[in-house]
Amino acid sequence: MRNLKFIVYFGGTFLGCLYFLTTSTSGSTWISNGDPKLTGPAEIYAASCAKCHGADGRAKTAKGKRVGATDFT
Repeated sequence: MRNLKFIVYFGGTFLGCLYFLTTSTSGSTWISNGDPKLTGPAEIYAASCAKCHGADGRAKTAKGKRVGATDFT
């Protein structure tokens, strides 16, 4: 019985923290580059990811090769 209480307590705490970290007050996802003007995933990718991963996601850019960026294809 004690183990069940432990699991329920810490499981609920973990899920609560996970919910808090993945949502904001506006209900949008937590993962972004922090610029409120960028609203969609394509805009965020173009502003934050394409520098290394390229527009096609193949990581063939000079910076992508230099830092060892992952090929998303």
